Amino acid sequence: MNLQSFPAQFVTRLVKGGGAETRGKRYIRTWVLGAGVIWTLAIAYLVLTPKSYTSSFTFVLPGTGAGSSLNLSDIGEASSSSDSPFSTPDISPTENYREILLSDAVLTRAATAADLPESAFPKPRIELVEQTKLITVSVEARRPGLAQARAQDLSAAFLATLDALRSGELQARDDAAVSMLASNQQALEQARADLIVYQVKTGLVSSGQYNDVVGSIETLRTQLRGVQAQMAQAQAGVDALARTLGITPQDANTAMLLEADPLFQAELAEYAKDQVAATATGATRGDADPNLQDETAQREAAAARLLARARHLAGRPQPQPA
Repeated sequence: MNLQSFPAQFVTRLVKGGGAETRGKRYIRTWVLGAGVIWTLAIAYLVLTPKSYTSSFTFVLPGTGAGSSLNLSDIGEASSSSDSPFSTPDISPTENYREILLSDAVLTRAATAADLPESAFPKPRIELVEQTKLITVSVEARRPGLAQARAQDLSAAFLATLDALRSGELQARDDAAVSMLASNQQALEQARADLIVYQVKTGLVSSGQYNDVVGSIETLRTQLRGVQAQMAQAQAGVDALARTLGITPQDANTAMLLEADPLFQAELAEYAKDQVAATATGATRGDADPNLQDETAQREAAAARLLARARHLAGRPQPQPA
């Protein structure tokens, strides 16, 4: 028999060979044989294929950010905030978590917890639910309890990896904050040193004292403006007096100084008294009277003192004796 032509001969004999009754029997035997083969293969698959159980768990991602604020009176305000991971359309947090779940770090940690080599730990199946913040993770095993244990090991490894990543990020932020605070502390200490030097130079040790000094300066400025106004008024009077007397403003100013000086006025009164006495003696006793000579000498001495005081007030140097 030619084996290559056997299927064709079998089909031809099955369809055309023999009578109708014989062909019907052959049809039944062929159908029973085919069904038996199919059922045999199906039963063999169900019996020989090892059973598999699936354990699943679902993560729900946070949807909103967090923030806090602290306000201290007379000190300042501090605030911190974190944006939602879904606020940026260019980055998908669910895809990030999927990659973390399938990463070697998570699988190695889960395998270590299960006391298995990494290659023997079942690879999880990740399902992302569209338009939601849900991540479904499934783990297969041959026994129900083993599948549940593998799922728990994977969940614990994933959460531990997230904690490690977050701790590393927080540590980096803390290091940056500590560095910034150290820089600010150094700047504050330098400012305090500069403040101490300034206080030593100026004598100011408090804001109240500084306000008092500012108030005193403003008071002195007001008084200075008043004095300047009085000086301007007095100068105007000197100019008017000079024009009236036909003398220079300097001579008028000197005249006012002489009038206001008590020593000059006393010397002037003494000179006038000596002048009156000398005039009366000369008129009654004559020029040869000895008392007249004494009174004349006193008058001339008074005139010399009067002239010296006038020159001193006027600021003119006294003539030196020859």
